[in-house]
Amino acid sequence: MTSWIRLWPLVLMPYLVLLGTGLLPVSTFFGRPWGGPIVREWFLNEGLLSLLSPAMGWQLVRWYEQAELWQEILLHALISLNIYVFVVLPPLLLLAMGIIRFSAWSMATDLAQKRRYFKS
Repeated sequence: MTSWIRLWPLVLMPYLVLLGTGLLPVSTFFGRPWGGPIVREWFLNEGLLSLLSPAMGWQLVRWYEQAELWQEILLHALISLNIYVFVVLPPLLLLAMGIIRFSAWSMATDLAQKRRYFKS
């Protein structure tokens, strides 16, 4: 029977993918550069700056221009976590709950059929 203990690595996997995209070195895919700082800046522009007020956004941009690599990665990890928790996790949890309930239903049905078969 499937349980949360079996599914937790699959629930965590999308966050690791989001985080990993910003940690990869820059590579070329289909003629366009992708990975590393390009992804981190895109997450910052699309994932965070659109939510902040203009004054706070400019302050963050000024800080980001002078940030070191570990600070960029930490900010990317936090932005990825927010995207994961608010966008990816809710449908993923619903899917996991459906899988668990289906697994429990199928095991209960199988057991009930075996009991009926051996009882008669």
